[in-house]
Amino acid sequence: MKRRWLLYFLGLFASSSSVRAVGDVTPLKVAEVGPWKFSVPEEWISRERDGHTYLESPDGRVGCYIKTLEPPLPKQSAQTFANEIQSIHEAAFRKGMKGNWRLMEQSGTERDAQYLSHLDMLDEKSKYRVLSLVLAGTSDALQITIHNYLCEDYSATRNEYQVIEESMHRVQPEIFAESLLILAGFVFAHAAWSASDLPKGELLVPLAIVENSGQRRLLRFEAESQKQAIAEGKAELARQDGEIDSWAFAWEGQFNEGGVYVDVLTIEAKSRQSSQSVVFVQRFQPYASGKFKLIDAPSVSVGGKALPEAEAKVVLAQLQAGVQTHARAAEHWREWSAP
Repeated sequence: MKRRWLLYFLGLFASSSSVRAVGDVTPLKVAEVGPWKFSVPEEWISRERDGHTYLESPDGRVGCYIKTLEPPLPKQSAQTFANEIQSIHEAAFRKGMKGNWRLMEQSGTERDAQYLSHLDMLDEKSKYRVLSLVLAGTSDALQITIHNYLCEDYSATRNEYQVIEESMHRVQPEIFAESLLILAGFVFAHAAWSASDLPKGELLVPLAIVENSGQRRLLRFEAESQKQAIAEGKAELARQDGEIDSWAFAWEGQFNEGGVYVDVLTIEAKSRQSSQSVVFVQRFQPYASGKFKLIDAPSVSVGGKALPEAEAKVVLAQLQAGVQTHARAAEHWREWSAP
């Protein structure tokens, strides 16, 4: 099966301060790649090769390669994505690299909504060790591959890079809890599915899903006008705000774009812990125009301000993961989103 993933070799941004030590000997620094952070030995130097950035120990014995990956569509689970990345990595070394590769250790563990995978291989004859660490969600992943070109004693150095593995994590604003964005994605999908066959003159009835203690409840708001229905929906959610864990609200409307009115679906979501809601606005072509279509990616804003591109990318990936939890809409999403 051909896999088409978006693959990024990204520049590294590292702080100069030490954050902890390995055996009280090796100071560490924090490295950042997009929304990902991890710690590496402070002495490792940033290098360039074929336009890609990597890290290297001063003696050249260890090379560390970092990349992020995104599947065309969110995976069924974080573990599925991590396992696929590791499977391709292992196959590439066994087929493309000379040597007799022995699998020393393969393990994995769930970490909140992500999955951390550890794949360790060794060519004993050449003393070449390759450790692949993958931290994956359903929509993106970080892979750190450590090449030890002179691993003379595997047993003694087996846990040498454990601190890097333990430090791998993804940074995102507290307001954007993944559970909230998954809920927003589901509501987005339900709104799109409901609007996908509306005849001319009919509008989506504003709808919301409220979540409390893991239980979801669907609310619809009908009124004499769309404006009134939206207002009543917002008022009801404001009333329940302190009683429920989170909510996501969707409605259909229009906005003026260069003198032309454009049809949009708006999804607003908020959790009890957040002081502000996150708002997604999706331009679309109504079914009555000939074919229902979603136009470009949704915009993302908080407090009336658009999110920076890097943050928006992370949030939209999790929103799409929520879309995929809506079975009926997920079947048509690729078709609806096609240019």
